[in-house]
Amino acid sequence: DTSWVRPGDLCWRMKHRSQRALIRGDWKYLHQDGHDYLFNVVKDARERANVANRYPEKLTELRDAWLDWNTSLPPIPDDARVFKLFQPGDMAMPSGTH
Repeated sequence: DTSWVRPGDLCWRMKHRSQRALIRGDWKYLHQDGHDYLFNVVKDARERANVANRYPEKLTELRDAWLDWNTSLPPIPDDARVFKLFQPGDMAMPSGTH
């Protein structure tokens, strides 16, 4: 349904590559490996053009919103592990699907 609109921000954070992200409307803020990115996900669905320098106010708005969201959560534990590779036995599969 093309009329559906997400009812708020979609935020996440990951220990791997120190990733943090927020999607609001047509815009996505991404911070990864110490770099900030800003994408218009409607005009650039493949996220190829970082427009952070063109829209610094939007970048600041979304970064600040992510920081506010993050302060509402406990910190990621220091001993949290990153798994880059999974084997079939690592994930439960419903019976009859493999």
